[in-house]
Amino acid sequence: MSKIDCGSLASIKKDGVEFEGRIQLGARLNGTLILRKHARAGSSDDHPDYTIAYKPLSGQERPVGAGWIKSGRNGDFISLALDDPDWLAPINLTAFSPGSSGPDQHWTLVWSRPRQSIPDSGSAD
Repeated sequence: MSKIDCGSLASIKKDGVEFEGRIQLGARLNGTLILRKHARAGSSDDHPDYTIAYKPLSGQERPVGAGWIKSGRNGDFISLALDDPDWLAPINLTAFSPGSSGPDQHWTLVWSRPRQSIPDSGSAD
């Protein structure tokens, strides 16, 4: 899998905003991601933990997705699913925790390209 660092999120926890940060991913994203606590966060695994808005450098903030807190071998991370009618395809990102807490806590945003399966060129006889 190809992985590309494409920004970071700072822990804000002010005025309803949990995280906010700069993102740049080629020509598709160049602006700010804003994560707010989802109204039903924690009520079930079906509901996301965060709603996500995107604000391009020149434009209005608009909702683009949701995020789920998950745990892995190296600690907590946030799985983000973004989609917008103006984009050709959805974008999946992961925000990795810095491993420490504090006022300068920045989570690294990583975009991963899923491996494409290689078609089977042979036939089974």
